[in-house]
Amino acid sequence: PNRPPGNISTETIGSKVTLKWSHVTAMHNESAVLGYKVLYKHEDQTVIRFLDKTKTSVSLPMPKQYGYVVLQIRTCSEGGDGPAHEIMVSQDS
Repeated sequence: PNRPPGNISTETIGSKVTLKWSHVTAMHNESAVLGYKVLYKHEDQTVIRFLDKTKTSVSLPMPKQYGYVVLQIRTCSEGGDGPAHEIMVSQDS
């Protein structure tokens, strides 16, 4: 699909950040959504998580030594990955 997941919300509790989004439905001229890719990065570390299409949330560790993490969520399909929705989450969020 040619659009990123929408209705993104985050919740930080202790050392975890939970990211939630709405399911993306492919248009008639787009490949079906096979899943989602979540990119989680801070400082010099990058972690990519692939989730199946039934999951529209993920919980990730919130590192204590960094003030924020950058999260990107995008759809993936046979036609390739869709555009990313990027959000920064801080310990204070």
